[in-house]
Amino acid sequence: AAASVLLAVVLLQFIPIWARSLTPFWGDLTYIHHPWQAFSAQLFQAGRLPLWDPYLYLGMPLAAKMQNAVFYPGQMPFYLFGFATGLAVFQLVHYWLAGWLMFLWLRSLRLSALAGLGGALLFCLGGGLASRMPFINHLSALSLMPGLLLFFRRPLPLAF
Repeated sequence: AAASVLLAVVLLQFIPIWARSLTPFWGDLTYIHHPWQAFSAQLFQAGRLPLWDPYLYLGMPLAAKMQNAVFYPGQMPFYLFGFATGLAVFQLVHYWLAGWLMFLWLRSLRLSALAGLGGALLFCLGGGLASRMPFINHLSALSLMPGLLLFFRRPLPLAF
C-alpha cells in the first residue's frame, strides 16, 4: 500500500507538468544531458555500443563517462523514448524509488508505517531531491542512497 501511495503522490507532483507536454528543461538538462543522452540513444538504436564520443574534447570515452552512465539500467527510458518522455519516466521512477527505499529503511528502523510513509514523502519530494532535478546523474545516485542505508550490512543485496 505504501508503494502505491508513494507512486500516486509522485504522479500528482509531476502530472500537471506532463499533462501540458512540458518538461523541466533548464541548466544542465538542456545543455549537457540532452546531447549526451541523445547521442547514446542514437548509437544504441543504430546497434552500436556507445563506447566513444568523438564530439567532446577531441574525443573521449563515452562508456566510462560517469555523468552519462550509459549502462546504468535507469537510463533505459532515454533509449526507448525521446528525451522529454524519457526524462519524465526517469524522474517518475527515481523519485518513486527514492521514496520506496526510504520507506523500507525507516521501517527497518522499526518506525511505524505512517511515520515511514511520512519520512519517505519528505525525502522523495523534499528540497534535496527537488534541487537535483536538472542533474539526472545526481538524482539517480541520491534516489539510491536509502538503499545503501537499508542494505549496509547485507553485501549481496547492496551489490545488486
